[in-house]
Amino acid sequence: MMRRLFAEFFTLGLGIVFIFTDVSTLKAQGSDEFTLEEITVTAQKREENQQKVPITMDVISGEEMKELGNSDLDEMILRASNVFINEAGDGLRVSIRGISSTETHRGDLYTISNSMPVVAVNTDGVFTAGRKSGANMFDLERVEVLMGPQSTIYASNSPGGIVNVVTGSPKIDQYDMSGKVEFGNYRNMQTEGMLNVPIGSRIAIRTSFMTSSRGPYMSNGSDDDNTKAVRIKTMFKPTDKFSITLSGQYLLDQGMGIGRIDMFKDQDDVDDPWDNSEDDAPVPRKRTVDDFNIQFDWDLGIGTLTILPAYSRMEEKATMTMTSMFTGEEYTNFMDNRQTEKGAEARITSSEDFSFKWIFGGNIYRFKQQGIGITVGTPYWNGTHNEIRSWALYGNVTYPVTDRFRVTGGLRYSDDWNEGHFGGVDAGRGANDRLSFLYYDGFDHKIGFEYDLGENSMLYADNSTGYRVGSMGGAESEPETLMSYTIGAKNRFFGNKLQLNWSAYHYMYENYPAENHMDDPVTGLKDDGGETQGNKLMIGSDLQADMILSANDRVSLQVSWVHAEFDDMVFEYYSPNLPDLVYSGKEPTFTPEWTVTANYDHIFNLPNDSTLTGHFDIRYQTAQLISFMEEASVMIGGPPPIVMDFRGYRDQEAYHLSNLALTYAHPDGKWTLAGYVKNVENYAVKRNLMFAEMMIGPPRTYGLVLSVKY
Repeated sequence: MMRRLFAEFFTLGLGIVFIFTDVSTLKAQGSDEFTLEEITVTAQKREENQQKVPITMDVISGEEMKELGNSDLDEMILRASNVFINEAGDGLRVSIRGISSTETHRGDLYTISNSMPVVAVNTDGVFTAGRKSGANMFDLERVEVLMGPQSTIYASNSPGGIVNVVTGSPKIDQYDMSGKVEFGNYRNMQTEGMLNVPIGSRIAIRTSFMTSSRGPYMSNGSDDDNTKAVRIKTMFKPTDKFSITLSGQYLLDQGMGIGRIDMFKDQDDVDDPWDNSEDDAPVPRKRTVDDFNIQFDWDLGIGTLTILPAYSRMEEKATMTMTSMFTGEEYTNFMDNRQTEKGAEARITSSEDFSFKWIFGGNIYRFKQQGIGITVGTPYWNGTHNEIRSWALYGNVTYPVTDRFRVTGGLRYSDDWNEGHFGGVDAGRGANDRLSFLYYDGFDHKIGFEYDLGENSMLYADNSTGYRVGSMGGAESEPETLMSYTIGAKNRFFGNKLQLNWSAYHYMYENYPAENHMDDPVTGLKDDGGETQGNKLMIGSDLQADMILSANDRVSLQVSWVHAEFDDMVFEYYSPNLPDLVYSGKEPTFTPEWTVTANYDHIFNLPNDSTLTGHFDIRYQTAQLISFMEEASVMIGGPPPIVMDFRGYRDQEAYHLSNLALTYAHPDGKWTLAGYVKNVENYAVKRNLMFAEMMIGPPRTYGLVLSVKY
């Protein structure tokens, strides 16, 4: 209780300080020799200074990620203290401010999802529901992490937020070439290259590639990496007002897949958390991804018209021989999964010299997924089919009432259709055929204001909404909706040497889905009353501070606090032998109360004008749940079912992880050599729980990265 009161006073106090501070007393008193750089973002579909965008966000540059040996999306954006990422069978699942995927005890993070993500990962403006965007992490300009619903600006209506991955664009006015090679433990070897070639004065071609080869983190051979990708982007600019950019990417992934271990309560309980040598050896999975898109940009004078059609195809196949964790029976599973995505967005964004800011657009989107799994050795097979169709119209206007005060209003109309079909035969339960059809049409809005407290200080607030049409197997469920209230401030003090950004939010997530299927202890039959919906309430605050201490020293700090709980979450089982489970007032997953991330960089000036930069960062997180259910039942051979108690195993204790890096930069800036150590503590972070097994984060890794550019 005292901690919660302290956090609420912390949130309120920061707000009062920012609102009533006399900004003029914090202006620069010294030299401008060293200042924080200005960061340009496209969070609102136009180039703007990050500090002028009324959205809580974080930005990570591509050069910074490369030098620190960060080539995975989770490594890149975990510096944002309220972000949590898991790897899944179909790509990545991103959680921002505790808004995550369906709560389930069945290991949802291992499976192919058949619903839209709560946090969208967009690559060069193209949305994907397939969550395969973790494979696009090469030749990057930056990654933008936007907190909260952005439904009146983006084609995708993702209530939790947006992750924008911005890759390098062709440049008509210059030749560019860069490369990277990385070596590390676990036989890690990564390469990356880029070549930008202008052809005449109107055409440029940018070609980039990456290869990633790493041995397994798990002793049975799983959790490895064997990926290759190539991307070609061509820009044709026949006039100064019109351009066409064509982009195509091919990816081949032949890794062994996600690794799992027997669940444990505490890392001290096991000799080696990554030792799962008693499990079946994995087999290669062949996954190919093709992405194509064309972007048309036309300056009409009053604004820029952008048309962006896109197509994507993914195929994944694998043959696996496994042993059942419950019966010890060996079986062979054949998996064949295919996904296609088609979409198009058209929008027009106001010009810089227009009297107010506005954006209007619309989009259509189609997603189709088909998968089949045939198990030889037991009479079991399953097949899935999922199809999503959606279209939307949206608009957002920011109008200056005075030179300092601006108001924002936005509206979105959406029409979403989601059909899911699961069919199968289970030796213990017979035929299992489920069909779900979910539909939503309605409006979302954004209402807000911005007020300039001074030249480098801005206060903002908004009320915005978002939704998601989910899918819960055979259940007919209501659309999930998020009502968000946010207030924040962005500031730069002491002559752009201190950047202090703060925000507080209140979320009310209604119709939040959860699953806990139980088996009747008398009949042994599965009770589908374990599918339900409830509400999730959240209140939190984020503080981001960056400071230049001297020409050679920089410090950054991020502090996030959140209080989250379920409301009106009840599992009403049909069987009289199963009492209802009430989860109202209990804690959801992936919502640690406190998360603190700190970074420190120091530059050593060497005699030959080269530099040596030391980097240290640490992330501290209080305890959280990786599975919300306390127990589940499993049928093995017949009634009564075995009841599995997850208490203790589902708890991720408070922990901290730290990383080190040392980077040498040549005086001409054409090459750097960096050494790094990640997860210095060699701590196994619990990520997800699936029955008696769990997934954990990577162990300690270290390596060298050589980067060159011309």
